[in-house]
Amino acid sequence: MGNEVYINGQDNTDADFEISVFNPVRGPIIITKNYIHDCVQGCIQIAITGSNSEISYNIIDGFGTSVYTGGPTSGKFVAIRLGSHQMGVNNVQNVKVYNNVIINGGTASGSGAITIAVDGMEGASIKNNIFYNNSCQDIKIIKNPVGVFDIDNNLYHHTEATGGWNWNYRKYDALLDLQTASVEDYNSFDADALFIGSDNYHLRADSPAIDAGADVGLNYDYDGNVVPYGINPDIGVYEHGY
Repeated sequence: MGNEVYINGQDNTDADFEISVFNPVRGPIIITKNYIHDCVQGCIQIAITGSNSEISYNIIDGFGTSVYTGGPTSGKFVAIRLGSHQMGVNNVQNVKVYNNVIINGGTASGSGAITIAVDGMEGASIKNNIFYNNSCQDIKIIKNPVGVFDIDNNLYHHTEATGGWNWNYRKYDALLDLQTASVEDYNSFDADALFIGSDNYHLRADSPAIDAGADVGLNYDYDGNVVPYGINPDIGVYEHGY
């Protein structure tokens, strides 16, 4: 909680995630209110262990730009990866991903904003997140069958990406197409979050993210302010109005 994490490892060799929950950690753990930026390869992973963990109110800025191409790259250069690339060993379940800002993702092989990898991962809840200016896919579900998830009340804003979502190995250019295919994300929308500044992720008074979130049981935002300020929680890391 409250850490700044950045540029660990080397760009041209195999490196781990900036924050990695892997065997033998059993969890659950809470990864919250961190500023994670310029990730050499991936930012956060919860892989073989860590069921019922929570990833909330983090600012994740810059990932998926590595030049490394050796070894397994599926889901490696991502902001958040849930699950392992190893078939048959993944037992992480019911991870909650709430109220994060995930921005400036690149296009390295296998990159994505939130990636759920391979089989065995079930019960992920992904809500109230802002995806902004990512050149990669925002939601990438590389599982077959997909499994049971709860994905909703997210805000997406693409400036150049095509195929911005990947569900069950199929790419979708439009949020409506993803909603139809997945029967998820029906209260999510594609719009500019209207941040106060290019590196200030507080919301402007006219931001569509205000009062557009779901109640996920979190009581304090990135700044420690009470949630909600208005009728409903805001989407993103900062509650508007303070």
